[in-house]
Amino acid sequence: SISASANTDGIKKIVTVDRGLLNSKRLSSDGLRIVICHEIGHLLGGAPRKSPPMDWDGPVAPDGNSWMASEGQSDYYATAICFREVITGQEHDLFLKNQKISERLGNLCAKAWVANSNNFKICLRAGLAGENFLKLTFDFPISFETPSAEVVTATIRDSYPSRQCRLDTILAGALCNERLPLILDLNDSKKNLCSTSIGRQPICWFAEK
Repeated sequence: SISASANTDGIKKIVTVDRGLLNSKRLSSDGLRIVICHEIGHLLGGAPRKSPPMDWDGPVAPDGNSWMASEGQSDYYATAICFREVITGQEHDLFLKNQKISERLGNLCAKAWVANSNNFKICLRAGLAGENFLKLTFDFPISFETPSAEVVTATIRDSYPSRQCRLDTILAGALCNERLPLILDLNDSKKNLCSTSIGRQPICWFAEK
């Protein structure tokens, strides 16, 4: 199985990565980091969170919702917080060598961070890793050059946003140039917003103000 998952009873938190994913020749080392960070995002990413599955008889949070962050919020957490914590201090040029950098990805990372700085390179790595992660099973027609035109009227909590929207979310997290807490607020999504609009959750899945 080419998959990973996260689970919690409200106290113990578990991330599982299946052997098929670890053995995938399509997955880069940074792509694996994003996979794990996405799953950690379900556990630490906070609001907006999922609703409990139908007929669920397991643990739920005090407000009746799942403990787990939504898919979009987990994607956002992966690059806004987790991935940059994991790779800080690495030789980023080694990972970027021979990589094809989208013009828009490069321009946006330079706008959010100082061009050629370590944070700029982390931003590039995060974007590339997210794209690798989202193309793990197939070369889906997604690109940094073609952001989603979707505008939702209600936040998508209980399903995946479109694949292009997920790439946009991963990029937005990489562009958030502030240090968000390692554990985001469980109940108030407004406390989990980046202070700069370029780095906020995109409106293709996020509708809370």
